[in-house]
Amino acid sequence: MKNILVPTDFSENCTKAAHLGIKMAKTYNAEIHFLHQMTTPVDWVKLDKLKEKRYP
Repeated sequence: MKNILVPTDFSENCTKAAHLGIKMAKTYNAEIHFLHQMTTPVDWVKLDKLKEKRYP
């Protein structure tokens, strides 16, 4: 195992998973990567042409 990906939403359960991921990375001498994804609150249907240029 060379890489470990730990997705997170910063909840308590994800924090526990992150600690486990760190332990696993140390055990397997692997790199650990954290991923936090957010939803963008842009309503693409309602954008006019000028605003579309700002959000390619």
